[in-house]
Amino acid sequence: MGKRISFDHESGFGYIYVFTKKYKYTIEETEELEVNPFISLDIDTEGKIVGLELFGEEALGLKNLVKEKNIYTKNEHKYSFRMNEKEVVSKYHFLGIDFLFSKEDYKGFIGFDIIDLERYPENKL
Repeated sequence: MGKRISFDHESGFGYIYVFTKKYKYTIEETEELEVNPFISLDIDTEGKIVGLELFGEEALGLKNLVKEKNIYTKNEHKYSFRMNEKEVVSKYHFLGIDFLFSKEDYKGFIGFDIIDLERYPENKL
């Protein structure tokens, strides 16, 4: 399956791969998450988010997760990724994914829920 999370201690930069290596894609654009400038999204030619780039404080939660390979938990009709167990206070939806935060101002990134399983097929996650 390969590594799904990376973290560079020197730069404080973290990355989360949404799909397994079996999913082949071409990144068309990198877009800043509208509500949080410390999260950038790599979007492929099919309009799917294929990776998240985290910077600064938003990336710190990834430090202890770099060896994780099974990053998702299946809950009802969604797949969830959590960096910690903090309460979800604010949520932002974009391209079939809910981005979850522990603070009202969309800060304190704690993870995401993949809601659109047609866009993000289970066998590719």
